[in-house]
Amino acid sequence: MNDALSGHCNHRAAHEQGSRDLRLFIMATAVWCSTLASQWLFRRTFSETTRQSGFGTHEGLRYRSVLAMMTFPAAIVVVSSTGLCLMAAIICLVVAFRRLRNRDDSRFPKRGGPVCRNQVVLWFSVLVCCCLTAFIVSFVADLRSWHDPAIQAANDQSHRLTEVEVEVLSPVTASKTWDGDCQVRARMRSIDRDDVVEKSASTTRLILSGTACGNVENGQTLQVSGLIEPARFGPEATWLTVPTTGTVKIMDKGPFIQQISTHMQQAFVEVCDRLSDQGRVLVPGLTIGVLGQDIVANPEVAHEPINPTFASLLERDFKRAGIMHLMAVSGGHFAIVTDLTVTICSSMLMHRRAKACIQALACLLLAALMYPSDSVLRAVIMGVLTALCRWVGRPSQTLNMLGLTVVIVLISNPSMARSYGFALSCCSVAGIELCSDKISAGLESVMPHPLADSVAATCSAQLFTLPIQVMISPQLPLLSIPANLIVSPFVDFSTICGLCGLMLAWCCRPLAFMFVWLAACGTWVMQRCAVLAGGSGKTQLPWSGGFRGAMLILFLEITFIGLLQTLRLLVKRAMWRADDGEPTFSTPSGSPLRTSIWQRSKIWVLETKSLLSSLEWRDRQ
Repeated sequence: MNDALSGHCNHRAAHEQGSRDLRLFIMATAVWCSTLASQWLFRRTFSETTRQSGFGTHEGLRYRSVLAMMTFPAAIVVVSSTGLCLMAAIICLVVAFRRLRNRDDSRFPKRGGPVCRNQVVLWFSVLVCCCLTAFIVSFVADLRSWHDPAIQAANDQSHRLTEVEVEVLSPVTASKTWDGDCQVRARMRSIDRDDVVEKSASTTRLILSGTACGNVENGQTLQVSGLIEPARFGPEATWLTVPTTGTVKIMDKGPFIQQISTHMQQAFVEVCDRLSDQGRVLVPGLTIGVLGQDIVANPEVAHEPINPTFASLLERDFKRAGIMHLMAVSGGHFAIVTDLTVTICSSMLMHRRAKACIQALACLLLAALMYPSDSVLRAVIMGVLTALCRWVGRPSQTLNMLGLTVVIVLISNPSMARSYGFALSCCSVAGIELCSDKISAGLESVMPHPLADSVAATCSAQLFTLPIQVMISPQLPLLSIPANLIVSPFVDFSTICGLCGLMLAWCCRPLAFMFVWLAACGTWVMQRCAVLAGGSGKTQLPWSGGFRGAMLILFLEITFIGLLQTLRLLVKRAMWRADDGEPTFSTPSGSPLRTSIWQRSKIWVLETKSLLSSLEWRDRQ
């Protein structure tokens, strides 16, 4: 296999292109699979049924820990061997396909030198080390979480108030349950159990009621007394519910930059309250990543509540139309801010490294103004890595930045491997980068270039994210691509206007309202499109849910792509023939000239105009 791989290294060295280097992307995929395998093994070994059946005691914990340590080396060997075999099989298939396609082309040498073989061995070694590191880190993180005092207190189910010190990690939003009025994501610092204070690092969902919702802000440190229970749903491990008899005491107001961010968000929401219901719901969602009905308003400011029926129906229509992803902050916001920052710095003739510092600072400040989410985390890390590439004078490459981002996030926080938001964000970026240009090139012969780019980007993102969407909701939005094409011209316009309103809301509210109103005009088009595409409920195709449905979608996509590729090769075989009359799959030295219908129409109009202008008209007698 090394010889097969090395046969392509020499000609690649002469035509090296970093954007086509998939090594970091493959490594990120392997690290993700290794992390998921470790978490699956941990859940098989440490299950709640065994904890409740007697293994939750001290002796039971010791027994399970010894059992885990005994099976740990064997699991590492099995997982790494299986992953390497799969990777080797995929690479052999790719190399065999390329050799079949280029078997008669003398430009590609058949063998490579020892340097290329050493590079292949080195890359496989790094791949194995990354997979083993991810497996070990994930297993240790799960083991530490399993022994956390908060997890043990939640499983005790004593139904008594517990004193807990928590750090707030997100702004206050409306509660998803009837247990309280609002909720925040928090990290426990310490827990007082039976007059013994123990350190904790477990994430929890803090559920509050009454006036406490208006006093809690992002970044604060709180001392609360509430009920700890296992999480019913969501990414958090536990829920901490503060009843009406509980107490909430603010210990620290948090960082100054976080207080400024909270003040700007509250001012922006107050400006949006002057809009209609669709603007109050969609403009905050498009701008800062949270729908208007989920925002807990400032109790000191009088406001009219949003119609809950209208808000729930609008959210349902967006999901059915397949455009709900517009309400999540992702790379689009950071791309707009980065382009604007680089353009201004370039016009001022600033040094490359100064532009890189300002670009990274702009990404960090924008992330601080957004509601925290997994897609924001992915976007800000990729933005900082792009600024780092500018600092060292190297062009940024999206796939490499994405692979490095995935590796950094999963090694630092293995629980992100189970995040649907992070997976959807990464898969959409990978799909656009891998497939968008090829799909656009095939569509340019039948439609204009801007429209071909929009269709290609939408299809590429849908191709990679559809298996994950099926796991979340077992339905296929049939009008997702047309709906995305209709709203795409208005997304950037509304996003820019919304960001301008966010920047001005704290200092100049009349001017901020003008930008917010313009953003609401764009979101009105999105609302009408969502109602037309998803309001009837007849544009949804029921599908099998869970892992089985995702694998079925993946199989159909691979089959469809394979048929298209086979058809393409057959057409190329019929069009290009060797000198002896036999067909060949070899790549020709040139490519046929195929003008699109739009180019032919343009030529026809120009030639007709030239012909008419060259005619000499005689005066009528």
